[in-house]
Amino acid sequence: MLIHGGKIGLYLLEVVSVFLLMRELLYMRRRSPPDLLKQLIDMTKGQKGRVFQFYKDDELDAAFTFAGIMKNGSAWQYKFYRDLFFITTIMVLHIYFLFVQEYPVKGMLLTFLLYMVSLTGKSFAPGRLFLVMAGKEKQKQKSDEIIDLYMLLSNDYQAENNDHYQSVFAKLTEFSSFTKALRPDLDRLLFDFPVDGAKAFKDFGQRVGTKEAKTLADLLEKINESNPEMAVDLLDKNYDTFLDFRRQRRKQRLKINGYIGHTVVFLAIISVIYFVNVASNAYKNVLLDALN
Repeated sequence: MLIHGGKIGLYLLEVVSVFLLMRELLYMRRRSPPDLLKQLIDMTKGQKGRVFQFYKDDELDAAFTFAGIMKNGSAWQYKFYRDLFFITTIMVLHIYFLFVQEYPVKGMLLTFLLYMVSLTGKSFAPGRLFLVMAGKEKQKQKSDEIIDLYMLLSNDYQAENNDHYQSVFAKLTEFSSFTKALRPDLDRLLFDFPVDGAKAFKDFGQRVGTKEAKTLADLLEKINESNPEMAVDLLDKNYDTFLDFRRQRRKQRLKINGYIGHTVVFLAIISVIYFVNVASNAYKNVLLDALN
């Protein structure tokens, strides 16, 4: 192993020496060549535009935005660093092969499988499916927070009197701190509200994309244009609608919990059968050894 390491070290030293010699010859007319690190940094910056165009993927950008994992423009960064990581891993495995003289088949297979899992080029690719699942889960969280926001608004308007009245903008500003998944969309709504309230509500409903959000956006637009007494009536009229939304979400959760429960029980039964089989085979082998 040390002999192979020495050979590889001498080979790398030779390559580096030739590179530095060619560099000195190239800049012979100058007193000293430019700083190597600065040259590498400038070259990397110069290639950034080409790398961006090569890895640009608008569909993947939309998938990242839908999932709420990264902001817009992250697709090319993900694909670039993914490829860089796997290329580096393959190089390390082959350097290991040069030292040990035994090809790392398991390492290469594992690297290949991980790369296949990280692919996002097609709609059925594992990485894209993961983003879709994450986006749907994010939408469910937003729907839950929309219903909670409606309940907070309803309770606050019911408890409010004519002497102390808050606008829709003030209430949303106060209640936005109780949200998490919905917080960026609410912040955008509050930012656009002073310019055009009606458009801000419509954009909010379209941006979130769920039927709960669109219903709440229409309701908030009507409340914003009416007086406090009308606001209470409008909220009461939509109470059954949002209560039905909450029931549907509860049914979905119960169904998912049921699937998870059945899966856990099935895996537990399979594990028990497997270990009983292993134990019985081991006991049988002990008895056979004793008889022999």
